[in-house]
Amino acid sequence: MLRRGGRKSGVIQTASRFLGSMITLFLVMKTTMTENRFNHKSRTRPKKLFLETTAQMLRLTGSRKMRSGIDELIDTTRAFGQIGTSRHVKQEFFYVYGGFFATVEGAIRGLDAMKEAPFSDLWEDVQESMPQGYPGGYKIFEHLSNEMLLAYGKRSATRTFVRNVVGAYKEDIFSGFIDENVSDHSSCDVWEAPPGSCSLCDIEPSDDCRLQDTCVINRANFLASATTLAGAGRKESKWLKKNLDTLHNLEGKPVHEFLGKHPGHAGDLIIFWEVPDDWVILSRDVTFKILKKAHREEIDFFMVRLPRQVGDKACTVRIADDETAQALPGTLKNFSSTGARIHAPGFAVRVGQRIEITADNLETRVGEVIEAEQSTDATLQDDDLLNFGVKFKVSRAKG
Repeated sequence: MLRRGGRKSGVIQTASRFLGSMITLFLVMKTTMTENRFNHKSRTRPKKLFLETTAQMLRLTGSRKMRSGIDELIDTTRAFGQIGTSRHVKQEFFYVYGGFFATVEGAIRGLDAMKEAPFSDLWEDVQESMPQGYPGGYKIFEHLSNEMLLAYGKRSATRTFVRNVVGAYKEDIFSGFIDENVSDHSSCDVWEAPPGSCSLCDIEPSDDCRLQDTCVINRANFLASATTLAGAGRKESKWLKKNLDTLHNLEGKPVHEFLGKHPGHAGDLIIFWEVPDDWVILSRDVTFKILKKAHREEIDFFMVRLPRQVGDKACTVRIADDETAQALPGTLKNFSSTGARIHAPGFAVRVGQRIEITADNLETRVGEVIEAEQSTDATLQDDDLLNFGVKFKVSRAKG
């Protein structure tokens, strides 16, 4: 019941994959105001689809409907085009899931070896033993819990049984990585233990080192993209801003070793430059939209997101942390339980700012601005029209 192959899901039936994807997965291609390289039909049928880390992971441990939709897009693209990924995507994938399952296995070892009880009771003990922070986070654990409890529920189990079924599921996840058309501009011993050390290169990278494609041969573009991301208000931005001078001053093997010691802060930049020309990135990370818009017109971006209710509904918006701020009119373009997109004239916001949104079909929610795009529409007497995306905080109680 839990087996999942590299291309087909063992949990989801083929028929439901096609139906579910049509109504629940939104794949929104992000373009600039002047770009018109794809017509409406081609936006849903990329010929070359690059699976970024979040797409690879959501295909396996996202919601049922999201998994179904991603699989349908992959199958449709593969029928007449190509699916691809990269060496660094693969490395991130196995790093995150490897760390996640190591944490779960550590919690399982804490179970009483002699105790036999309903699986659900033992799993509750596993959940209580999970730490506050771990690779992959609670969303993946929540998915694993749903799969385990659906399959085994009240079945009598022991610690050995729990360990074995989780181990089998881990192998299913590992084998689920789509390993096609792997672009490699990142392989180097600096990613191996001990991180940040490469014994295969002298002062300069060896001919076999592929990370040099990104950091040496493409150095100017890599540094330019690092500068862009440093000012973009993303999770990597603070570290990049602090270390931009270091990145500019280092060359050759030393910059490789520096990145190897801080893989989490440079991963998106490396993956971005591994995407081949004329491919479309499938990702849930808006960082790639920002980088694509600033540096690479020759690629495109599809964003995978949760199902949203669509409809131009009136709303009001105001700065949440300013008691004196006035509420201004706007339009609620679409929304879900985790986010919304707003169109508001004359309302200036910045990434990271907290916004209060009130609408009849949303009530009042406070969220953080994760992207903002401003344009001018001459038909509206040069009013500034601001479109921005907001992410709501969804609380998840443990236990």
